[in-house]
Amino acid sequence: MSHERTMIRVESLAKRYGVHRAVDGISFEVHTGEVLGFLGPNGAGKSTTMKILTCYVAPTAGTAQVGGNDVHDKPLEVRRLIGYLPEDTPLYQDLTVLEFLEFASALRQVPAADRPRRIRKIAEAAASSRCSASRSASSRRASASAQGSRRR
Repeated sequence: MSHERTMIRVESLAKRYGVHRAVDGISFEVHTGEVLGFLGPNGAGKSTTMKILTCYVAPTAGTAQVGGNDVHDKPLEVRRLIGYLPEDTPLYQDLTVLEFLEFASALRQVPAADRPRRIRKIAEAAASSRCSASRSASSRRASASAQGSRRR
């Protein structure tokens, strides 16, 4: 299907931790508009593959590309194109929700002048979706938020 754009391309991808093979030579493609799910037992390499695709872990062998960008050579471009929410939400537990949003917006290179407005918009959306409690969610420590709220 040459008319479809390949969004994710994985070729002979492998990851080893010492003698343990977490991912063993997998290959696949995902085209624009397709949905992909990883199914398999614990230890099959699903999470490790996602960590490679999102540039959190380097592969031992093989290649992985997202939007034509190699995860090794262009990790910033890959991270701009892909969203990934691992089971354990990566938050700095000692930051307030507001501090974390400010930190994340700076990492995402949101212009400094736009940050207050965009953060306020996110806070309003979160409040209207019932994920804020009686005391202001923006002043609550991230670690004190419910797991579903941390993910949102």
